Amino acid sequence: MKRVAPNKRDGGTFSTDESGRHMDDQDSRRWEYEILRPPRGETKKEAANPKAEINELADEGWQLVETIDYSSGGTKYIIFERPRPNDGDVP
Repeated sequence: MKRVAPNKRDGGTFSTDESGRHMDDQDSRRWEYEILRPPRGETKKEAANPKAEINELADEGWQLVETIDYSSGGTKYIIFERPRPNDGDVP
């Protein structure tokens, strides 16, 4: 599975509340994102089960938040988030 660099905005982090709305600076929580791109075979379908990579990221404190699919089927990106380490939630 290939890790893809996130689209950088504010250093690759976003300040949101649980509903995804932006929050005031003093109440904001800083998040970081990891984006995986599943391997694709000649058929343009996923070539391998990403379970091991997803479990590895979970062990590192990442939580799956969304998948982005191709319109014709198949997963294009798997998106994870976690609080930034300097916010105290992740070692």
